[in-house]
Amino acid sequence: MIARPPVFVVNLAGETARWARIAGNLGESGLSWFQRFEAVDGRLLPEGIVLESVDRDFFTRWYGRPPSAGEVGCTLSHLGVYERVLEMQAQFALVLEDDALVMPEVASLLEEKVLHQWMASDCPRVLLLSEADRFLRRDGLKVGTRHCAHRVRNAWLAHGYLINRAAASLLLVRQRPIRFLVDDWLDLDMVLGLQVYCVQPPCIRLHSTSTVSSLDEDRHGLSAAEKRQGWEHRIRRFCRRAADAFYYKPFLGIAKGG
Repeated sequence: MIARPPVFVVNLAGETARWARIAGNLGESGLSWFQRFEAVDGRLLPEGIVLESVDRDFFTRWYGRPPSAGEVGCTLSHLGVYERVLEMQAQFALVLEDDALVMPEVASLLEEKVLHQWMASDCPRVLLLSEADRFLRRDGLKVGTRHCAHRVRNAWLAHGYLINRAAASLLLVRQRPIRFLVDDWLDLDMVLGLQVYCVQPPCIRLHSTSTVSSLDEDRHGLSAAEKRQGWEHRIRRFCRRAADAFYYKPFLGIAKGG
């Protein structure tokens, strides 16, 4: 019998309505063994802890602005989940945020032998069960009866993904102190060495509660900051666009999520 992977739900203290909603969703979806992981509220962290937790100079050079309290808390929350994965000696785990909407097919996907074998690899792997912005169309890997894994070319958000032990170990080392946003999947792939894939078709979506988030203002700030970023960011963006145009698109194919 295949061992069930642990299922963690990141949830802030006091967000009882969100917890009740996703607990009901998971129960109806056949994932009754889920457990709550109390999120870190970055807004309540002492300034000294924030300074110790973040490589502020690197982050600011990379994104054009310092990290917000919400982003620091969110990243620390996910790193805390990764510690639990290693403590439990799990081969891999499903990590959810409390605004995830889990489709019924997730439970059957988690029972697929081929998925377990693939996630048990020593390679640091993340499989997004949510929609990716762009992914490589060719060379998809069969991870279930109806699902394939495709390498991500651009993706954000961290409301539903699988992470294996190797990836958890890597991020606990490379993200201390924090250098990248927790859901900056392309940079985590290209810079830190994760292998980030997305499942097609996606089987986790965002619930309407995602429209009310402590990170909303941070995302707006990030978009505004992109206009202020200097030559390093412009060169990085140019190189990625050139790679997409001259290599990934013609040879591997780039598809948009949806």
